[in-house]
Amino acid sequence: MTPQWTGDLRLIDAENGDTAEVTLDPVALEEYALRIAAWQSEIEAYCISRDIRYTKITTSVPWEQTIFQSLPRQ
Repeated sequence: MTPQWTGDLRLIDAENGDTAEVTLDPVALEEYALRIAAWQSEIEAYCISRDIRYTKITTSVPWEQTIFQSLPRQ
C-alpha cells in the first residue's frame, strides 16, 4: 500500500466522483505509511481479541495464490 506517485495530484473518488487536491511529498508519504500501519494494527488487534483469524493480504499477490496457497496454510 505504497503510493507510486509524488507531487501535486488530483484524486478522484471512483464511486462518487468527488475530487481532492493533494501533495505527496516525503513527509506526507511517511504520515500515510504510519496511518496505514496503525489502521492495520487496529484491525488485527480487533480480530485477535475476538478470536477471528486475520490475514493481511495485498493486491500485489494474485488472488488465486492467496486463496489456494497462502490462506490454507494458516
